[in-house]
Amino acid sequence: MAQIFPDASALRLFAVFFMGGLIYLAPTLLAWNRSHHNQFAIFLLNLLLGWTVLGWIAALVWAATSPPPKS
Repeated sequence: MAQIFPDASALRLFAVFFMGGLIYLAPTLLAWNRSHHNQFAIFLLNLLLGWTVLGWIAALVWAATSPPPKS
């Protein structure tokens, strides 16, 4: 029987990198999904300091905050 993906390890490696990228960019995706008013700043924080655990947590908390009420 022919295999669709002859090298399953390459597919697993791709899946790991893809899922890792989604987890790494979770704060940015959350901010974008919530239409946060500081989307770009959250993206920059996530991109530049997300590799540190504290930078990633800060970006996640910032993305989860509600925008200020409009007057």
